[in-house]
Formats: sequence, C-alpha cells, structure tokens
Amino acid sequence: MIRRGEIHFANFPGVGRKRVLIVSWNAVNAGMHPIVARVTSRWRVRNVPTSVELEAGEANLPETSWVLCHELAALPAAVIDDEPDGTLSFERMQQVDEALKRALDLR
Repeated sequence: MIRRGEIHFANFPGVGRKRVLIVSWNAVNAGMHPIVARVTSRWRVRNVPTSVELEAGEANLPETSWVLCHELAALPAAVIDDEPDGTLSFERMQQVDEALKRALDLR
C-alpha cells in the first residue's frame, strides 16, 4: 500500500517518470487517488517558502532535492510505483506539513 511520507516514482502522461512524495492521508491512499507533491533535484531561487530541501542520501535520494508543496496532483495509484524509493522522517514531514499549509493558505 502507498503510504504518506513515502517517495515513489510516478508516470506523468506526456512527461515521464518523476519522483513524488505521498502527502495524502493513508485512508485516501487506500482507495482513492493519492495526493502527491513533486520532488525535483533542480535547484532554483524560490520566492515563496513552499518547498522543503532534502539532503542527498535522505530517503535514498541520490542528490539534494526539493519537495515542491505548491505542485500537487491527485494521481491514480496505477501510475505510482508500488515500492517506495524512500521514506521521509517524522521531523521532515512536519516541515512538509508547514510548507503545505503555506501553499494552501491554511492557518
């Protein structure tokens, strides 16, 4: 089962395989379309605090990467690899939760 906090590869139509972080509640992941945030290794200046930096080696990432909490998608489970590439720590997921709150303007 796909679980919150796991990093998986997903196939995006017309784009290809990309890393994503599962951010939705496990009850949603079990029977619906999991909500994911895109993970990128491309560095750029980010003007709003809606990304979380992940160090190389963290969650088995080969290089420094960023969870883009402003780039969310609900994907069919069929396009998400069954086996996770890695899992974020509880502390790092708390940072992701804060970035999601900013991105979604939740107080």
